[in-house]
Amino acid sequence: NIFDVDAHRFLDFPEFRTLANILCLSTVPIVEETHVLVEDVPTLVKLSNAPSLLNKNTPREGIVLRPWTEERDEDLGRLSFKVINPEFLLKYDE
Repeated sequence: NIFDVDAHRFLDFPEFRTLANILCLSTVPIVEETHVLVEDVPTLVKLSNAPSLLNKNTPREGIVLRPWTEERDEDLGRLSFKVINPEFLLKYDE
């Protein structure tokens, strides 16, 4: 996340990626940039269940899904959520 304090908003993904590159900031691995969100929790959990992109010997902790353009819901707030990999929880007894 990059928050623009002057504009009081989080940057949209293309702005985030550009500024992170300009500032030579490392980000978490981007698994996919064009995922179409499905309304099926088992499918999302399956997507989260994979090896880490940082260490292939470790299960991925999970995935974070966000819209390409920042959005807010009146009741939920900022639209962003994480799908936890159950294999990661089992391995690390979480």
